[in-house]
Amino acid sequence: MTMRRWCWKSPLLRSLSQVLTFVWWVVFFTTSVI
Repeated sequence: MTMRRWCWKSPLLRSLSQVLTFVWWVVFFTTSVI
């Protein structure tokens, strides 16, 4: 929770976390398909 609050303060970290979440979903989808 503390890290999430910290990310909200920094736009760069917030966008980075969104990208990481997107990448995680792509990896999860590809591994489930394969």
